[in-house]
Amino acid sequence: MSFCYLGDGRNNTANSLLVTGATLGMGARICAPAALQPSAEIRGIAAGLAATSGARLLVTEDVNAGVAGVEVTDEVFESSASVVFDQTENRIHTIRALMVATLGPPA
Repeated sequence: MSFCYLGDGRNNTANSLLVTGATLGMGARICAPAALQPSAEIRGIAAGLAATSGARLLVTEDVNAGVAGVEVTDEVFESSASVVFDQTENRIHTIRALMVATLGPPA
């Protein structure tokens, strides 16, 4: 099984995914600009774990290389276990709250 995280590779989510993927022997990929890639320390930890688990790790700026062979099927996307739409709904409420807070009182 392989997965790819696209975004800020310095954050806890990306770091946890890289290390966990390495621990479990997965194909773990982080795709981020050079300035936003996981630290050398995190990459070293993951590489050490991958050496014993057989994980395949890739940290890259190239989106095509990062997502090659990684696919979300309709079955997974639309399954009852999918949280894609719940996450989207949560973001909508957060954005609305920020807009209300920053617009100030009506004139």
